[in-house]
Amino acid sequence: GGPALYAGGFFTTAGGTSASQIAKWDGSTWSPLGAGTDYVVQALTWSGADTLEIGRGATVKFFDTNSNMYLISSGAHLRTLGDAGGRVSFTSLKDDGPGGDTNGDGNATTPAPGDWYSIIVSGGASVDLQTTDLHYGGSNASANLWTYGGTASSISWNGGETRHSANDGVRVTSTIVSIFTAGAYDNLDDGFEINSTVPPVFGTGLAMYRNGGYAMRVNQNP
Repeated sequence: GGPALYAGGFFTTAGGTSASQIAKWDGSTWSPLGAGTDYVVQALTWSGADTLEIGRGATVKFFDTNSNMYLISSGAHLRTLGDAGGRVSFTSLKDDGPGGDTNGDGNATTPAPGDWYSIIVSGGASVDLQTTDLHYGGSNASANLWTYGGTASSISWNGGETRHSANDGVRVTSTIVSIFTAGAYDNLDDGFEINSTVPPVFGTGLAMYRNGGYAMRVNQNP
C-alpha cells in the first residue's frame, strides 16, 4: 500500500477501534499507536513519506527544554486542522490554558519562554498549519518553529500565532514559504525570520508586536 497517515486529536476511538488521541490509517483500517498519548510529548521524530495530522482542537504539550517534534526527511509532513472553533496548540506542559492543568499541580508551576525546544523541519520535510498556536518554546537557541541542518520543501501557515519563544518565534529556511493571518508576539528575538529560495507569500492578516528583535526578517536566495 501507499504511505500511512497518522492522526492526532482528542478521541478514544478511530473507526470503531480503541485509540488514545493518536492513530494510524493504512488506507483501509485504523489502528492505535501503542498506548496512545496524554498530550505530553518528550520527543517525536518523523521520517519517510508519511503525514502526521493533528486534529481540530488538539493540544500537544512538551515536557522539558529538550522536548521537540522533528520532521527529518523528504516526504515527512505535519498537517494541523485547527479552526476558529477548535484551535490546535503546541505549548509547555506548565501551560494550564489549552488542555487545562495537564501536570496536575495547580498554580505551582507557570509557563515561560524556552520551556521546550522546537518543532524542527529539515531534509525536505513540509508543514501546513491551520489556526495553530505555538507558545513557550525556543530553548537552546532554536525557535518555536525552526529548520535546522537542511531546508524544508514547504512551510504554510494560515491562522494562529507564535508567542513567548526564548528566541525567534519562527526561523525557517524553505523552498516555499506562505504565511497568512498569523501573529508573532512577545518573542525574545525576531518574530519571523524567513529564508526562502523563491519569493515568500504573505497575507494581509499578519500582526507582529512586542518582539525583542525585528518584527520580520526576510532573506530570499536566488
